[in-house]
Amino acid sequence: MTVVCVDDEEDHAELLRRALDGVPGVDVKFVSAPSVDLAVETLRQQPVDFLFLDYRLGASNGADVLRSLRAARFSKPVVMLTAHGNEYVAATAVRAGADEYLAKADIGPEALALVMERAETHARQRMEAERALDRASKLEEMSRTLADAALFWSERARHDSLTGLLSRTAWEDAAAQEVERALRFGHSLCLCLVDVDGFKTVNDVAGHLAGDSCLQEVARAVANSCRTVDSVGRFGGDEFVLMLPETGLVGGLALAERARVAVIERDVKPPGRDWTSRVTISVGVAAGLPGRWQDLVAEADRALYEAKRLGRNRVEGRELTPG
Repeated sequence: MTVVCVDDEEDHAELLRRALDGVPGVDVKFVSAPSVDLAVETLRQQPVDFLFLDYRLGASNGADVLRSLRAARFSKPVVMLTAHGNEYVAATAVRAGADEYLAKADIGPEALALVMERAETHARQRMEAERALDRASKLEEMSRTLADAALFWSERARHDSLTGLLSRTAWEDAAAQEVERALRFGHSLCLCLVDVDGFKTVNDVAGHLAGDSCLQEVARAVANSCRTVDSVGRFGGDEFVLMLPETGLVGGLALAERARVAVIERDVKPPGRDWTSRVTISVGVAAGLPGRWQDLVAEADRALYEAKRLGRNRVEGRELTPG
């Protein structure tokens, strides 16, 4: 067993060495370190089985030294030595990480045998507790990681991967909640169905990557025209859908017109090609108090058809018929 004694008084270190020689059944390699620097160097250079540490080390404090050692993951049994024992010093030693405490006046073979046995027991208990804490910490970290991953994938599932707008499923959930709230409070709801004019031509001539780029630009223009309370989603293909809470037909037509103009002002064209015309949108608007959101979609779809029939790049609206 390699025992290191950190004590700046050589006679105290020698007293400990002689007492250790008298402990039955213990074969000790005794190393005296009269300074903190020498003790640190000794611990760095060779394996140590047991550490005796003086509570007073000249200008240093043994408790502070021990805290640093424990922070550096030194896990071996440590007995704190002091010339004048009292409960305060004992409590300070234990809080600093000591496994046992011994007054120098009590140093002797029998006392050392008992103290070392208890220190080894306490050290095992301490290391088991630390391992349990480490496991708990790792489990907690893993739990946080899994929760973050679940949130990340949940958010990804809620948003369309191309445009960043709400996915069809997420938008339907939001729309159902808005309908429920509207029915509870008697508020009008407005729905805008947005379609990109002539989008099939963009895909056929410029390619699907160019079409994707156009859809992204249109989505940004439409989303930026909406309020934070509005639910904006990709309904499928080149169609977008907006749910506007507490909004009547007049307000919905105004927002739809704002979105139509925003797309024009954005000057959306397929990248890398000389197009003579820019991308535009047609919008069908429906408003009223629906029994379900599908009622508004059906009415907005009729309005959108009318906008297409009348030449595209325009907004048309319909009031939802009661009943």
